[in-house]
Amino acid sequence: NERTVVWSNLDDFFVSGFAAKNSTPLLQVGLRTTLESVPPGHYHSSVLVAGHGINSTLMEWGDLLLQYGDVQKERTNVYDDFTLAHLGYWTDNGAYHYFGSTGPHYK
Repeated sequence: NERTVVWSNLDDFFVSGFAAKNSTPLLQVGLRTTLESVPPGHYHSSVLVAGHGINSTLMEWGDLLLQYGDVQKERTNVYDDFTLAHLGYWTDNGAYHYFGSTGPHYK
C-alpha cells in the first residue's frame, strides 16, 4: 500500500478553498478572499489525514468528517440498493459538477 494523504476543510465548505503558487512549494488553505465579511471570532478548520492505501485513508477521512459533524451514521452497503446494484452506477452521493460559460458550478 502506498502512502496517501487527504487534506480538506472541516467546515465552511462553500466559502473556503485551497491555493498553490507555482513559484513556491506551498499550499494555502482558508476562507476565500471574495467574502464580503467574516463574523468576529469566526475560525476555520481543516484536516490532514495520512495513511497507507487510498481506500483505507479515504474511509478514515470520511469517519473523521462524520465524527466532527457529530453525525451518527453507520456505513451501509451501497449495492443493497437495487437500482445501483443492477440498473445503474454511482460516482458520488448526489453531487453534480457543471462547467458552463460562466465557469464551474458545484453543489
